[in-house]
Amino acid sequence: MKISDLIKEAVTLLNSYGIAESLIEAELIVMKSLGMTRSELYVNFKNEIDTQTLDSVYSDLNRRYDREPWPYICGFKEFYGIDILMSPGVFIPRPETELLIDLTLDIFNSIDDNHRVNIADVCTGSGAIAIALASHLSNADIYAVDSSKLALQLAQRNIETHGLENHISILEGNLLDPLDMSIDILVSNPPYIPSKDIPGLEPEVLHEPIEALDGGADGLEIIRNLMLQASHKIRRPGNILIEFSPQQNEDICQIAKDILSPCIVKVENDLSGKNRVLVIGLT
Repeated sequence: MKISDLIKEAVTLLNSYGIAESLIEAELIVMKSLGMTRSELYVNFKNEIDTQTLDSVYSDLNRRYDREPWPYICGFKEFYGIDILMSPGVFIPRPETELLIDLTLDIFNSIDDNHRVNIADVCTGSGAIAIALASHLSNADIYAVDSSKLALQLAQRNIETHGLENHISILEGNLLDPLDMSIDILVSNPPYIPSKDIPGLEPEVLHEPIEALDGGADGLEIIRNLMLQASHKIRRPGNILIEFSPQQNEDICQIAKDILSPCIVKVENDLSGKNRVLVIGLT
């Protein structure tokens, strides 16, 4: 079988699975098995496929039939221009979360640099946020916190892959509990999906760890606890940035005012114009 024929067959199978971008995914699956770039794939369209490559392609197609997310299959996800290693059981970073990085960098650059800044990335998962920040900030101490041992193992691998061991410290525990120091900036993409909405999520999302998705009855349970802990762990002046669902806009702003006053609360929109990040300035 030629590469071109294999891609056509993969497209047909992926279409039958209900995969929307079947051509793109078919090419990615074949590229992965062949170890080729897209340009190399096109140049070699008429080449014959060996049995080992065929077996690898069909194995990956079976995983997509089960609606396993592509980042778990290929082993990485690009985030803020950085390749983040991925593995099943760890939350996959989303493009909209990159807004957290932009906003945190802006805040960092506005801080008086008379002391070294402490930044906590809570619910770090793969470590994507901490790594993106550390890649742009050489004069900050960054703490990547999670309660999942599996996630922290992957985060450690990612930190070492990018040579950031001296800039990021891994801490295991519930939210801010493991931190024994004051924090200047807290950034977090916590679980914020209401429990009742979990069963209706896309099949790919349901492959991800439920504990990284489920935010309790109203989706704000973990965020409330995070703010309560932050009231004792964040310096004043200090800043908190939390990703949330657009439908939670009014509720999350009120929670912040109730728990963290005196503070300045504002909401930043993502590229699609949806409310996405709560920015809290502690005064």
